[in-house]
Amino acid sequence: MARYYEKNGKHYFLYDEPVPEQSAVISNTVKLSEGRVDVIRRGGGMNVHMFFEQGRPCSTLYVTGVGELTMDIETESVKLTVSEQQIEALVHYQFSMNGTWISGSSVRITAKAGTKGGYV
Repeated sequence: MARYYEKNGKHYFLYDEPVPEQSAVISNTVKLSEGRVDVIRRGGGMNVHMFFEQGRPCSTLYVTGVGELTMDIETESVKLTVSEQQIEALVHYQFSMNGTWISGSSVRITAKAGTKGGYV
């Protein structure tokens, strides 16, 4: 379950991801705003900040326990929909690694309103 808060019109989701084979935990932050999605992952030998914003390429080092990879993201579209019932972001992007095109992809992030307030 993620922790949620809103600040300056941006929606933040924070959650930990266990990595059993390393006895480690990766701390994740997903920040949603109009026209942009940020994904930040730290811990367990990983350190990466990716962003998805149409017309603005993202090039970042994907630091893993076995080395670094250059990751390039070309965002085609970002759509954020916010209501009292849910928050949803839909991102379409192209993905390259170390200069080689990998794939076109889409991701949908959906958080539904919780019974005690906030989103889950």
